[in-house]
Amino acid sequence: MIDEEQIKTSFGKEIFQKYFGIFIEPEPQEEEEPGNVDNESFFETDSKPTVEEILDEFPETVSTIIPESSFNPLEETKHYIKGDNTYLEILDYFHASRVGQKKITPLLKEDANALLATIAVTNGLSTIVEGKSRSGKSLLVDKLCEILPSYYPLDSCTNKTIVNISDDINSSGVIYVSEFQEALQDNPTLKEAFKHISENKDWHYNRNGDRTVLSGNNTIISTGADENKKTRNRDVEVSGRFILLRTRDDQDKTAGICEYQDKVAAGEIGEAYFSDERVEKLKTHITDIVSDESTQFENPFAVFFGENYLPKTQKSIHYRTMYTSLINAFTKFDSPNRVRKSDSTLLTNISDLYLANELYHDIYCSTLKRLAAQSFSSLERSLSDVELEEEKTRFESEIKLVEEKKDVEWQEVWDNAYRIMEKNNPGLLNEWISLQSKDGRVTVYDPVKKMDVQLCNVVPQDNVDSAFGEENDTIQKTA
Repeated sequence: MIDEEQIKTSFGKEIFQKYFGIFIEPEPQEEEEPGNVDNESFFETDSKPTVEEILDEFPETVSTIIPESSFNPLEETKHYIKGDNTYLEILDYFHASRVGQKKITPLLKEDANALLATIAVTNGLSTIVEGKSRSGKSLLVDKLCEILPSYYPLDSCTNKTIVNISDDINSSGVIYVSEFQEALQDNPTLKEAFKHISENKDWHYNRNGDRTVLSGNNTIISTGADENKKTRNRDVEVSGRFILLRTRDDQDKTAGICEYQDKVAAGEIGEAYFSDERVEKLKTHITDIVSDESTQFENPFAVFFGENYLPKTQKSIHYRTMYTSLINAFTKFDSPNRVRKSDSTLLTNISDLYLANELYHDIYCSTLKRLAAQSFSSLERSLSDVELEEEKTRFESEIKLVEEKKDVEWQEVWDNAYRIMEKNNPGLLNEWISLQSKDGRVTVYDPVKKMDVQLCNVVPQDNVDSAFGEENDTIQKTA
């Protein structure tokens, strides 16, 4: 039972009524003589108590309702709301050394890959994480799988078993393959199945009149070690349908992890705790995204950005679609901070393009170059000298197109999208701008750099030029 006598302050009573639906009659206050203000009433009216003070006022049974969280502890715990930083929640989870009561290994110096893998897999984009042994590939994927609604671990498989376990895979939605190329080796049936699934197509298999279907709604996540020769000779046709990520193996990463280990041993760093409540909130958000099949996307940046900043090569056609899908994935994951139209369409923010470009563009370009090189190498031995020279010219042309990377002129990207929003969604323009700006500047938060990045002016450049032009005309006429 709740003892109303435990709730002393008027603010405490307001909070209690708002969040727990119980009204407590305020105590009548005696009129004070002018200038006679006691300390207690002054603090009640001029400052609000801290959360800790509120919890001290409430009975113990009430305080357990308030979650431990990086967000406002008086907000509901089930879903993220506008203003919550969903990307930092991902990184806090991967950095954690303890989740609830369970001690785990933190993933360090892999923030970009942790974000990309989570965003991609959550939104149905099959992903392979490659890199050297002991560089964190399996740790990343293992921790990601822990916050997915469900997954099916495919440690080893043959052509026969993939058919037998199809129902289990379809009910799980995500297939975790420990070593991608190892699984495909000498398994043509599995290879064909993965080709279909990675393009969101159902795979049908008939055996003795029995028909088996693997759903194209499944998503594959896998790893590949550089030391494995099979990984180095990866199947271009199949792997070209995946988001390909690489774990770092540079000295900076190694030094950072070693420094962390030393400071933990010396007691200079405590455990990074991620509560059970935060895990459930993150898992609920991911489950909602995975199960949501109705949301559509409207990207006012798409045409201008694609035309000016995405390489146009023969190998890039499918990857351009994946790039666009990744931008949509960022939009959907951070949907509490996006404008949603009445028909459930989400409007892309410039931060979705910024993060895709900042975290994925170099990977995208290196993948295109590697796929082009592998394709050329596979044809090299079977071509005549004339054909080989033609193919070499085509290959060099593709590489040149990919390497001609331009720095993004964010003001041009913004201005173009602004005009499209003015034309197509005038009633939503102000809300769309307010979600992307601070102090008159288009601003995005970079979760890897952990800082706000100002990209450009909110007011389109031609508006500014026009305003200055009108001012100059006035000056000249006055003269």
